[in-house]
Amino acid sequence: MALILTCVLTLAIIYLVYLFYSKSVKLTITCLKTLRNKKILSHTPSLTDTSYTPTPYLLGGNLQTIYYALAKEFLPEGDVYPCQREIVPLKDGGQTSVDWVCCPEIEETFSAKTPILVLLPGLTGDRYDEYVKVIINEACRRKFKCVVLNHRGCGHTPLTTPKLYCGNSTEDTKAAVEAIKRRFPDNPLYGVGTSLGGTLLGNLIAKDGEKTPFKATALICAGFEFYLSIKHMEKTMFGLYNFALGYCLKKKLREHRKTFEPLIQEWGMDIDKEIEKIKGIRDFDKLVTARLQGYGIPDNYYRTASLGQRLKDIRIPTLLLSSIDDPVISYLLPHP
Repeated sequence: MALILTCVLTLAIIYLVYLFYSKSVKLTITCLKTLRNKKILSHTPSLTDTSYTPTPYLLGGNLQTIYYALAKEFLPEGDVYPCQREIVPLKDGGQTSVDWVCCPEIEETFSAKTPILVLLPGLTGDRYDEYVKVIINEACRRKFKCVVLNHRGCGHTPLTTPKLYCGNSTEDTKAAVEAIKRRFPDNPLYGVGTSLGGTLLGNLIAKDGEKTPFKATALICAGFEFYLSIKHMEKTMFGLYNFALGYCLKKKLREHRKTFEPLIQEWGMDIDKEIEKIKGIRDFDKLVTARLQGYGIPDNYYRTASLGQRLKDIRIPTLLLSSIDDPVISYLLPHP
């Protein structure tokens, strides 16, 4: 009897906690009060009239993130729709790739007026990630032709040079976007980037300014200030997410070990020992990103790649969607 009462009491407490934390929250929208922005908001009730209520058993960013990580680890890879891969050669001899989503309903009615949605996944992400599948499914329902951009060495794309991607690798992204426009020059182009992909897309459209081929973009959980995000990850859950992402990057480095080994030996290092030293993102950036991208030290990379400093240069309608309880990416902007 005592056990039953304990279980009931525990469930009651859990339910009360849920009621406390699961209050519907409306999005906080911040933008300039221009006529164009007012017109955009008047056509997007999903932003202005929608409230968010968390899943009952996934309260808060930590549980949601851990749940997704476990699901990604144990769920089999699979596509929402079949995809066709196109390899995009890069100027330095490397390559990236784009995966064209083949939705039957879109293919049957495809024309020069069909909008194309370019998706940029997050760190180590590809078209098999569940959040990418959700976006593809919704976009196809809304009659968009989707294409997923794979970063160097991601999405089972062979790495042909000892160089990976980073938050400021806009040359790679630009080459892929240009390949898309060459294939369909007349179709309107839209973009969605998540996490690192959002930072990359944001940096690209900011650098291109008025010349960007995109009509509009959405940057989901993009890194406005890399240094703040790294510090945020190192502290949240005792550094759990920093360690987990560091593990993913170690895995990526091991996957392309043969490509990197000659270069790291040139640096006078043992590749296996250096890989084992990686305990988080900062360690990986010190060994690989800062060296290969010419930044010298990670802090120089974080300062250069941060999107916050370039937001003023974006010249197209762009939605910046961030979560206050995101345990990985800090939503804060640096103080001027």
